[in-house]
Amino acid sequence: MASQSGPQKRGPKTAVPAFSNSSISGAPPSGPKPAALQATQASTLSVSDTGANESLTSQGGDLTPDGWPRLTAIVAGAGPAGALAALLLARQGFKVEVFERQDWDESANDWLKKHGGWNVALTGRAWAALESVGLTKEVEGRGMRIKYMTTLQGHGKESVLMARKVNFKHFSVSVPDLSAVLVRAGMERYPGQIMYNFGCALTSADLDKASATFTRRGHSGGENGNASGGDVTVSGDMLVGADGLSSVMRAQMEKQVPGFSVSMDCRGTGKAVSVAVPPEMMAPLSDDVINPLHGPRFQFDPKSFTVWVRPPMRLGIMPNSRTRVGCSFTGIGMDGQDAAGVAAQIREFFPEVAELFPPDSEYCRQLATAKELRHCTVDSTQFHYKQTVLLGDAAHACFNYIGQGTNLAMEDGLVLEEILQKEIEAAKRRADGQQDHGARRALLVQTVASALERFNKERKKETDAAAKMSEDIPKQPIKLVLAQNKFYESFGRFIPGFVTWQDALNSTLRPPSQIAAMRARQMRNYRAIRHAPTVLAVSAAVAVLAAAAARLSQ
Repeated sequence: MASQSGPQKRGPKTAVPAFSNSSISGAPPSGPKPAALQATQASTLSVSDTGANESLTSQGGDLTPDGWPRLTAIVAGAGPAGALAALLLARQGFKVEVFERQDWDESANDWLKKHGGWNVALTGRAWAALESVGLTKEVEGRGMRIKYMTTLQGHGKESVLMARKVNFKHFSVSVPDLSAVLVRAGMERYPGQIMYNFGCALTSADLDKASATFTRRGHSGGENGNASGGDVTVSGDMLVGADGLSSVMRAQMEKQVPGFSVSMDCRGTGKAVSVAVPPEMMAPLSDDVINPLHGPRFQFDPKSFTVWVRPPMRLGIMPNSRTRVGCSFTGIGMDGQDAAGVAAQIREFFPEVAELFPPDSEYCRQLATAKELRHCTVDSTQFHYKQTVLLGDAAHACFNYIGQGTNLAMEDGLVLEEILQKEIEAAKRRADGQQDHGARRALLVQTVASALERFNKERKKETDAAAKMSEDIPKQPIKLVLAQNKFYESFGRFIPGFVTWQDALNSTLRPPSQIAAMRARQMRNYRAIRHAPTVLAVSAAVAVLAAAAARLSQ
């Protein structure tokens, strides 16, 4: 199945996968594996002692139920984009091998608590993908339903600028939990068809041969022993690069594909930490009276996503669970500060939450040592080359102002599956009389390449539109944005079928290019309405002056 250099040992026995963005985070724990995982891991990449090169495509004789050769796919990255792609490709009959650079971590639910971090917002596009694979309940059990969006500025009760009920399905869930659900589903549903390899980092690829080389990292397995390193080379009928913002697969395309280039615009988003909130600081909002400020102290609502704006500082509060929230601080100089310095900064700029961050707290120590988070736009000239395709942040990314990064990454998988299904079914119909196994495989491989080209044409214009929206939004003054939103929420209810562009982006599957056009139209209309009184007053004054001038001329 693969070629490898270096001594071999089985990796440590581990249980539940946990991820950091496109990778798993944490050290593998000790303890026995559940039976389902033992059976699955036994079928993962096996390396021959002789080092002979045996790729997935060399196995031969593996047919789908309709008698056609079974195609193979190599997926780099087991985050939401890669883990979902593996599920969808397996559903289409592919044999899939997933490689993830990090090790397993049993503590998926504790990832944010242990390492800091930020939940992602799942809205319409992500839920469509989860519904397609029947995993909505599993994800709902690991996240929090967001019912309100609150934006605040200033201090005290005067700080409530806008708090509105969310009109679409909006879930907050950690990337580790989301990825773990997808990987578990692959292990349970396709034990002999999807193979997972952890602790394997992509180092190079030969795109013309659709092969990739991964390095197995040596790591400590505690009482289970050590696993040594070595290189593993595999090939398939498709290479999928879902390895995140710092994509190695994308870097290989830059080196090997003529005319391919990528540009990135990255901005710091501050530092984040998951915080346990005392019950006395919890105060759920109500549908009738939306007021998150009860007295002089800020009250957390476990179902509200809150953004506190104090230019140039910003505090984002995203629920992680019923008792924990993720606090993301932007614009506060925490670099070079110790825990006491961090606490002083929070006390100065956000005194309402200062009691959660005493100088000697673990939260302040985490913020003092944490790396600054960043969000980026990624603009690749293309998402594919021959049998290689990029998905998610490896292909495209947008700033988190529109909250669509994970949603678009998961939608990539749905779009790719639909195109592959249509193209492959059409190819099989055209060659229905062809019985030669080799000719059939060659036809399917050629079809995959044409399907990836079609995916690139259909998908790139939409992800470009989403990235452009995410770049434009922060250019607008926050008060103008909030006033526009309040206007449309107040008067839009009287227009049959009216929906704001934000709700359309989050609750529907409309293409981002259509959403961008809707946003531009609604902004244009609001500006016209807002200036209408001034225009009418000026017109009236001009008419009076004109009439007066006419009388004088007589």
